Amino acid sequence: MPDGRRVLESAPRPAYTAVAQLAEQRFPKPQVGGSSPSCRGVRRTRRPGTRTATGQVPEARQANEVALEIYKRGQGKYTRTVTFVAGMMVAGLLARFLWQQLDTSTDMLSLVYGLPVALFVIGSLLMFWIVNRPSSADFMIATEGEMKKVSWSSKKEIIGGTKVVIATTLIMAALLRAVDVAFSLFFRSIGVLESTG
Repeated sequence: MPDGRRVLESAPRPAYTAVAQLAEQRFPKPQVGGSSPSCRGVRRTRRPGTRTATGQVPEARQANEVALEIYKRGQGKYTRTVTFVAGMMVAGLLARFLWQQLDTSTDMLSLVYGLPVALFVIGSLLMFWIVNRPSSADFMIATEGEMKKVSWSSKKEIIGGTKVVIATTLIMAALLRAVDVAFSLFFRSIGVLESTG
């Protein structure tokens, strides 16, 4: 008597395959590399710095286009705006401090006003770059997304919680005062503390 496993292994398998495999087998597309055995897929890579059909180097073109482009426009706009404004305030305060220092030490107007303005412009460009750099922009977008998921307490819950905290603090202060008075009376009665008249 044959083993049960051998009977199962020798049994014919059902003749079904995935729909995508059937379509690939029945309708090969020779113009698309890799879609049929007659035309294997070839990965074509371009060396950095080589020119395209238009004669431009794509990396240089992308660098020029991305320089003042806002990364993922509309996403994380509140977090990015607040970060940008905070950076601009820091740059403005630094420029004002520099202006005050130069105003008292030199009479050259171009230096007194030009250097702080240059510092402010450089600070604003730096903040624009930081806010639109993909890694920091993605972090700010994710931060804003997480803040939208937070279930914030209502005004009524906040007022109730504040009342509980204030009442608990007052009760604890009264209890500590009562314990302090009790201990001071006890230690005065046994003569450890001197009673002040």
